[in-house]
Amino acid sequence: MATLRERQVYRERVLTALYEATEGNRLLGVPGRKLRNDLRVPEEDGGFP
Repeated sequence: MATLRERQVYRERVLTALYEATEGNRLLGVPGRKLRNDLRVPEEDGGFP
């Protein structure tokens, strides 16, 4: 399990990647599993399916 600081870093990386992947368009989607794998976030710390 990640520390609080590690989880904050994961969150920042995920939000940045989502914004870049969707080009700022909230209607576009990105599969959580793909995002988690691309960012190398451990499954138990991902917080998304």
